[in-house]
Amino acid sequence: MAPLIRSFLDHKVAKLKSMGFLHQSKAGSGSLHEGRSLTIVMHFVKWPDSTERVLTRIPASFFSIVVGLAGFAGSWRAASDVWGLTPVPGEMLNALAGSIWLFLAITYGAKWLTAREDAQAELNHPIHGLVVGLAGVAMMLVALGALPYSPAMATEIFMPGVLATFGFASLGENVGRGACP
Repeated sequence: MAPLIRSFLDHKVAKLKSMGFLHQSKAGSGSLHEGRSLTIVMHFVKWPDSTERVLTRIPASFFSIVVGLAGFAGSWRAASDVWGLTPVPGEMLNALAGSIWLFLAITYGAKWLTAREDAQAELNHPIHGLVVGLAGVAMMLVALGALPYSPAMATEIFMPGVLATFGFASLGENVGRGACP
């Protein structure tokens, strides 16, 4: 192995060890010297101690995943009508977007219940605070995906999304400036 690569990998291994992310197995030394193989078993030893700590790591920006998937699914649905493409990929993307939205809605809601200070800090952050509004937009897009299957359920999802979006918009200039209630 080239000395430069070996030096780079030794440095990265040492850094991961010092951060507590790397756990060395008994089978290897963890070094990259000539004639020896690197045998390291990675364990995330800094796994959160509780559910609360997991919830604090779910940022509002994850709702952009739902926005992208639901937007792509809606585009596919429209393209299948216009160009005669199979609608199956669009419907699968809608189902995936809905599933991810449901998971994020539950975990992000739980974050506000169990780690309110962290959620409030995110809302008051100059950059992260601006993406909190994606939660309502994602909710509306998921409702549009459900519309052909259950108009009543789509309405029940859409209306809270509208209220959440208008509620976020009503915060106005306070978002990201540390002035949100």
